[in-house]
Amino acid sequence: MDRVLIAGVPGAGKTTVINKLKDYVSNLNIVNYGTVMFEIAKEKYSVESRDQLRKLSPEVQRELQKLAAEKIYKMEGDLVIDTHLAIKTPKGYMPGFPAELLSLINPDILVLITAQPEEIWERRRRDEARTRDMDSLIDIIQHERVNNAYLMAYSAISGSYALIVRNEEGKPEEAAKRIARLFE
Repeated sequence: MDRVLIAGVPGAGKTTVINKLKDYVSNLNIVNYGTVMFEIAKEKYSVESRDQLRKLSPEVQRELQKLAAEKIYKMEGDLVIDTHLAIKTPKGYMPGFPAELLSLINPDILVLITAQPEEIWERRRRDEARTRDMDSLIDIIQHERVNNAYLMAYSAISGSYALIVRNEEGKPEEAAKRIARLFE
């Protein structure tokens, strides 16, 4: 059984890549960490959209992270966890996986999906399904750097492999194929 945590800044295309990954890996269980948190937040705090999560108090966010991690921990089989390494909040960056949650999830491999900042900005602009922050290119670059730092820290803490995969515009299949090799 493999547990692969896949992350990227909003607009890097991680969900698109993960959806393509289904074409290359059979019997893959995919769980979106934010969706699990949102389902809990809807029930417990009457939150109305996923995009409100990052604006909740840090205490509530940490509680939701922990409850989601406990739920995901119980899942079996090859598992891909669609998530974020660093969450940009109005107060600054918050770790997507504090050490205790990382040890609970116990990933085998951490994958960071990246893209050119201009591509990320344009993807966010086109995304009508979500209420995305329209950060500047400098903000996107900074968030990518923070993600790289968290990737290596999480790898060191958990002993997990760390892999960075580029998702070039119009080529999510290539990124998905690279990740699919992890399950061979």
